[in-house]
Amino acid sequence: MQVHKKGYLENEKALKQFYQAVTEELNKTNSILKTKIFRINRDLRFSKDKTPYNVHRSVSFSRAGAERRGGYYLRIEPSNSLLAGGFLLPNQPIYFV
Repeated sequence: MQVHKKGYLENEKALKQFYQAVTEELNKTNSILKTKIFRINRDLRFSKDKTPYNVHRSVSFSRAGAERRGGYYLRIEPSNSLLAGGFLLPNQPIYFV
């Protein structure tokens, strides 16, 4: 990592600018409360693959307000990028007493 740190930091700065631009576009029709950039380090605890870094970069955009729960997820990877949106269990019955 130290050999490529300068290039990594330049790329990270460009990615953050891109994520900010995406947030601004999403805010035209939504209200984005939070942007979370996921780490480049992989969680190796339970993985057979001990590669220390992810080959993708990902970010999530959370919508503001309880009535607008949910959000978006963006994963950037060569030949395997993904954009997803939604929320978990939209019609979940309430069992709390």
